[in-house]
Amino acid sequence: MSNLPPPNSNDMLGDLDFAAPFSGRPPLEKSIKVVHCETCGEVTHHIERTRYGKKKVPLTKEGVVRGVCMRCHGGEYASIMAPPAQGVPQELVVKSGDDQTVVSQITLDHRFDAPDESDEESGNFRVTPGQRRPEPSLGDPDEYERPAPLRQRRQESKSRIRRPSETSTDDFFREREREIRNNFAPLPPPGTNLQNNPWMEAQMQALGGGPAPQPQQAQQQQQQQAQPPQQQQPPQPPSQQQQQQQPFYMNNNAQVPQIFEHQVMHHQPYTSSTYFGAAAPGMGHVYTTERPPSIASSYGQEEKAEIEPAHDWSALTNALPTNTTTTSHNKNMNAPNVGHLRSLSDIPELVNHLNSSNNLGATALPILQRMADIVWKYGHQAKLAVIQHNALEGLLSSMWENIADASVQEAALDLIFALVSSSDGLPSSDVFTGAAAENVIDALLIVMQTHLTVENIQHTGCGTLGCLAAASGNNSAVDDASLSGALDTVVGALECHRNSGVVQCTGIRALYNQCIYSRHAESNKRSLAKHGMEEKKCGASVIYRAIEVSEGDMVTMEWACRLYWCLSASEDVAEFLTVTNHPIYLILEALQRYNQSKVAGGLLEASLGALANLVRVRENHKVVDSSVLFLVVKTAQTHQTNEDLLVEACALIANLIALCSENATAAVDADAIEVIFNALQAFPESVPLFEEAVRALLSLCLASEDGKRYLCTPAMLLCLSGASNSNIDSASGQEMFVNLMGSFMAKKGFHQTVIHHGGVEACLAAMKAHPNDRRVQEAACLAFRNLACHVDETTNFDFMEPIQLMSLAMARHASSESIQLNCCRTLWNVASMKNSGGMLQQLNNGELIDPIVKAMQTHMESAAVLEVACGALCGKIMGSLEGKKCLVESGGLDAVTCVLVMHPTEPAALEKAFGVLSSMSASQEFADDVANAQCMTNVVEAMRANSSSITLLEFGCLVLRNIILLRPEHVSESSSVVATILNGMRNNPDAVGFQREACSLLWAMAAVSESCKSKVLSLDGIAVLLGCLEHNSSFADVQDAALGAFNQLG
Repeated sequence: MSNLPPPNSNDMLGDLDFAAPFSGRPPLEKSIKVVHCETCGEVTHHIERTRYGKKKVPLTKEGVVRGVCMRCHGGEYASIMAPPAQGVPQELVVKSGDDQTVVSQITLDHRFDAPDESDEESGNFRVTPGQRRPEPSLGDPDEYERPAPLRQRRQESKSRIRRPSETSTDDFFREREREIRNNFAPLPPPGTNLQNNPWMEAQMQALGGGPAPQPQQAQQQQQQQAQPPQQQQPPQPPSQQQQQQQPFYMNNNAQVPQIFEHQVMHHQPYTSSTYFGAAAPGMGHVYTTERPPSIASSYGQEEKAEIEPAHDWSALTNALPTNTTTTSHNKNMNAPNVGHLRSLSDIPELVNHLNSSNNLGATALPILQRMADIVWKYGHQAKLAVIQHNALEGLLSSMWENIADASVQEAALDLIFALVSSSDGLPSSDVFTGAAAENVIDALLIVMQTHLTVENIQHTGCGTLGCLAAASGNNSAVDDASLSGALDTVVGALECHRNSGVVQCTGIRALYNQCIYSRHAESNKRSLAKHGMEEKKCGASVIYRAIEVSEGDMVTMEWACRLYWCLSASEDVAEFLTVTNHPIYLILEALQRYNQSKVAGGLLEASLGALANLVRVRENHKVVDSSVLFLVVKTAQTHQTNEDLLVEACALIANLIALCSENATAAVDADAIEVIFNALQAFPESVPLFEEAVRALLSLCLASEDGKRYLCTPAMLLCLSGASNSNIDSASGQEMFVNLMGSFMAKKGFHQTVIHHGGVEACLAAMKAHPNDRRVQEAACLAFRNLACHVDETTNFDFMEPIQLMSLAMARHASSESIQLNCCRTLWNVASMKNSGGMLQQLNNGELIDPIVKAMQTHMESAAVLEVACGALCGKIMGSLEGKKCLVESGGLDAVTCVLVMHPTEPAALEKAFGVLSSMSASQEFADDVANAQCMTNVVEAMRANSSSITLLEFGCLVLRNIILLRPEHVSESSSVVATILNGMRNNPDAVGFQREACSLLWAMAAVSESCKSKVLSLDGIAVLLGCLEHNSSFADVQDAALGAFNQLG
């Protein structure tokens, strides 16, 4: 069924086409040209060429009514849509001398009669005035041309921000919810030479203490012992010749396979309690069941001389005898013998030694180390024992008393790190809480700032702060020191140790935890993003510097990309990250370098996730072009079995297409559609993949007609419908899927494919599965609105179930303007079908009329909702006394009257309201209701305020005439519109429909009111009617109406 004419058409049946008057040329002989219907070839018009020019003469015969082929364009014949009241006979007095032939007894045009019962039974209802079927679209604001973007609350069709989640990363993340806390081991060195700090030295001397013992002093102290203990020499590194004979992956001083060296969070040898996990981020990770042995790191440092045995931690712990002097402050002090204390039951004795000693120098060092060893070995039970015996008091005292001693601080931080780690990440495992713990953390921050140049202190401190940040997210009792400057401390460590791979990796992981898991994550993200901005650098410059330093270390690069991913999930933060394009270039370089590496899945996933967010920033649009799409598709093709990577690849494809429609062509050329469908088939039950894949396809459809044509095929629709059924519980995914189906239905010809290959059934299933989800219902109502625009009586589709579900959606989501708008449009379109009568009659009037009236009452300020609601009401009440009764009982008549009051300058809405009023006033039972609702006055005011809208004037005349003929006592209320009608007739002689209705109204007003008759005469109404008779001599109905008014006035 063809769509009706556009809303702004001045004449619904076509205007008369007159040529310019004859001037000075001989008259032409009369000739006739035949005009045919464009669809079926039926003759509909004659164009007569006379001396006055061309004249268009519409025909009225069998199958053709006033130039309109009823077989092909019956819906366009809108003049007979509304049934006015029965005609009232009037006596006409014919004066002598009149040159017109009249009949003494004339009745008003019987075509305005209401349909009889036979019409109602056959379903051939007359449609309402001004009814126009809305064109297919995907939503507002331009409802007739292009779709509106989805709202940003969920999977938007434009672009979307994603943030990394614990369940979307690698096995290392999945196994431990707070990934850093269990598998991160400290890096205690055999010894550290503390650099001179004049300020700290002056402070210590002012407090009465001396300078910290240097390694030479400690060596002299050990040589003074009566019986020096037997020391074990550390293993010597292999010689150059030995290294050449070993495999390449064994050539390092730590004798750990180099292939794993950059993949672990610390350097550690392979022991019986260590195994390699191959599914960790980037490449294999090392998991430990206990604290690994201590190994010195020479990464980024100059080669040091061999450490004396006296400064080896294991030597100090295992061989310190009783009565051994260990400090230069008091040579007579006896250090406790703790070498034999190695079990869980020894913790009370160790705590007692720690709390009772003077906590100076080597006295506290072996105690702290031994306690750390026990905690690392026995886990949670040891932590509870340490806390229960108040070891934090002695620990804090040791840290403050030995603030300048790096060895003691390293041992203290090792113990703190052991206490804050967790084996399961549960709040019940967190023991480092309370005021004492907070004081220790404050001391840790001071220690890290004091020993900023000591690599191992920064390494262990960053790990500790990362653990605390991870714990604070789900345990409010844990203080992660975010408010005390923990993030700035980590940033300082990264800035100071730019060439240290271990510090860079540990620091980036700590920042990641602080920005995604911490209780203060949002403030931490903004603080980190603004770091460096005062120097006009890119925000969070430490991150891309870590990528530069860790070139070749996929683990550190992955953590840096994950941190970028996390930060860019906030739009305001992402702006700070892109002051320069340096970060995005580095991420693209990593993607280019590792896209074919099978073991780089975690790094590639993080890179794609970060890029998907960063490309949304306007400054990055010039950096990321269509070539990135080919790189993304290539990466996805290589990693077809990596579900998480495919999710982020689909997200990036969707954002690139949504931000630039030209990328849609590149996506089709790069086989992005094939990659997406392969992913859906490989992981049919993956909810995140389903959501992002469908969003990418939707973005492609909205940007490319070729993409839509390629997608809307039986095979792909069956695949999409199957994926939708497998993920029916995902509201977000169903919203995307239904919008995709609505996009297909918006194009004429595609609706048949959607109907016959499961698309419609899947949309109905989504509506049933998520009745309370507003966005799913909005998408479904939009899809069925588009379908109703194309489906006609020749299509074998029953709208019964969709209309029932949409009426329920209107009631549940009364505040949703989109649902009310599209449901009313669907009802209006369905009512326009010739075979729709039986379909709509199966539904109770209350099931349809009540939701429509409630929509009008709820959205009285929306002219668009009121317009389509009035159109839907016309389709339901036409020829139905029960429907009209239900409209009055539900308060619908008052709502229609409010349209006239609330929107007096909205002709489109007023036209549809006049249609409802004309249908109601055509029935004598409801004429009083219409008149008592002050409709007469409001209709007159609307006509006067919109005198330029000929269609509105035409329908207004119809409403006024119906009421006047049935309730003549209200004629005085319409007298003020006479001038408007006469002016409209003068200015629009070619508007045939308006001329007819205006003449009929003047005829009725003159017949029932002498005052109205006098007013028409005083405004030169006779001359207007004569002009109408002369100008519309080819239209019998106009002639009849004008002649009747003329004779009535005469």
